[in-house]
Amino acid sequence: MDRIKELKAFHEEYEDTFYDYLSDVKHSLKFGNSDYENLYKQIYKILDKYPNLPKIVDEVKLENGLSTAECMALSNLLGLYFKSRDIEDKEIFYTGSMNAYHYFRDMGIME
Repeated sequence: MDRIKELKAFHEEYEDTFYDYLSDVKHSLKFGNSDYENLYKQIYKILDKYPNLPKIVDEVKLENGLSTAECMALSNLLGLYFKSRDIEDKEIFYTGSMNAYHYFRDMGIME
């Protein structure tokens, strides 16, 4: 079990590429998870329908604020975004767990 002492945390070992790794996991969801794909289709549909909403994300000051419909769309958009984040978090957790299992197996710590 001395090998356990040799282990480095993934985020330390791959510090320079950690966010690239996370980005790859998220990118794979766009083509492999229909729920995630559908969420993003809905998100883009809302953003296309309400051109002021992307401006908010880009921190552009709106002279007249948002209409009631835009406020409702923003609320819906945020809900969809949080659902997509839940899917991403689960995928990152499962991918990390799978990588840890293979890493430990290759080191002979697990079978």
